[in-house]
Amino acid sequence: MPFTFRLESVLKYRQRIVDSKGREVSVAQAALAAVGVRLRELENEIQRQLEGAPGYDLRVQDMVAKTAWLEFLDTRRQELQGEMERAQAALAAARQELNAAWRDLEVLKQLKRRRKSEWMREMETLERKELDEIGQIRADRARRSELATRGEQLAPGEDEACTLVTAAI
Repeated sequence: MPFTFRLESVLKYRQRIVDSKGREVSVAQAALAAVGVRLRELENEIQRQLEGAPGYDLRVQDMVAKTAWLEFLDTRRQELQGEMERAQAALAAARQELNAAWRDLEVLKQLKRRRKSEWMREMETLERKELDEIGQIRADRARRSELATRGEQLAPGEDEACTLVTAAI
């Protein structure tokens, strides 16, 4: 009789959950990386704008436009930093969910290993018991055969014990 784990369907379900949570972590990492790229690009743009030589023939309108543009870029940077913080929080939450799902899966795997080892011990015990009974039957048959070749009879009660052992198998 082969080993069957009654919670195998639950184990497979938990494995699917771990896989799903792993994909969610990957998506959250990709989102965080994308926000990081956009933030770096924006910071590079701000740096370029700040490093640009103002020149001596700048008009007031140009300075006002550049200042407004820098303010817009700074506002956008603050928005992206907020988005970055939310992406980091989402990633941390996804990792936490993955860890919880993984722990649940490991608990079931450990239970399966324990149950299988218990089953193996039971099977070994049954096998030893059957081998012992077979050994008793063979020893009894050999003793009967030896007695028969010498022409002796079994003692009263010995025949019944031998029949009981044979019937048990």
